[in-house]
Amino acid sequence: MDWVVDQMQTISATKKNGVGSLEYQRIAHPHSEQYAMGELSEEHLQKQADFSKTIENPVIFGKFNSEHHYLNTLKLVLSSTHETRNRILFCLNEILPQIPEDGSLLDIGPGDGSLTKAIAQHFKQVTLVDVNHNALDNMKELLPLSVNSTQITGSILNVDLKLSQYNLVLLSHMLYYIDPQLWLGIIKSVYQSLKDGGILVIILGGDELGKSELIHHFGGQVLEIDQLAHQCRNAFGDHNVHLYASDESFFTSTQEAMLHIAGFMLADADVTASKDELNRYIIQKLQHSPSHFELTTRQKYIIIKKNSLLMDELHDSETILPEIQ
Repeated sequence: MDWVVDQMQTISATKKNGVGSLEYQRIAHPHSEQYAMGELSEEHLQKQADFSKTIENPVIFGKFNSEHHYLNTLKLVLSSTHETRNRILFCLNEILPQIPEDGSLLDIGPGDGSLTKAIAQHFKQVTLVDVNHNALDNMKELLPLSVNSTQITGSILNVDLKLSQYNLVLLSHMLYYIDPQLWLGIIKSVYQSLKDGGILVIILGGDELGKSELIHHFGGQVLEIDQLAHQCRNAFGDHNVHLYASDESFFTSTQEAMLHIAGFMLADADVTASKDELNRYIIQKLQHSPSHFELTTRQKYIIIKKNSLLMDELHDSETILPEIQ
């Protein structure tokens, strides 16, 4: 089966916290109807299991004792899922055909650079914003030589973006690190940096399925992604905002590897659990066989297309971000 956005199938988000229901177009990925763990070879799973043994094994999970501890755990998480590959495929198949070649890209919080690298050759100019200057330094080696790149070290809250500058802006899995009360203000500000017809891609996850259950079990709160989607539709108009979703999984062949991954998910929600408590949960909820552990989640995409008439309305409303003290 080829990668496709299923025009006939939707994922409904139920009404909660006073927010009405939403429908997300379901993204169908290769092998999505099959046992997806089969995509990960035995050799890959063994390397993943061996690597997990080198990661610090604390008594309390859901926090990191050093940047090295965090980065190693992140590496393990990324090796356990096709989530990154799937959002790359989404952008290549659904977004880039709507973007002129030799355009300009703004990527806010590029992370390990996988998505940026995959789509960068479509653009003439790429601007990267990240609070971590080391991450930006690493990005220089990933981009094609044909691309002019600019790196800006700092929070998006403090970056002065030029109006009508970019054809595509990415906010991929980075809003977690910002107070949700500031999200809509940031999105409005970033929207104004788009050229007419440009596209803003917001990607978030973790508010449903297994990851959500894990976080709730240990007393954490999940992100209100559906509420943000409603706010975006109210701000930019239903016809300018399109919603997509894909079901994703994190796979391991050992309990120890899943322990680190589950701990990483708890850290996302700023909640902790003891090693013993988390191990018990994994055995009860995430173990499907002696060598099959799986944590499910749902990745959601909020796609906003620039409308020049709406731009005038936003100017009149004077969207202002609060200053960081």
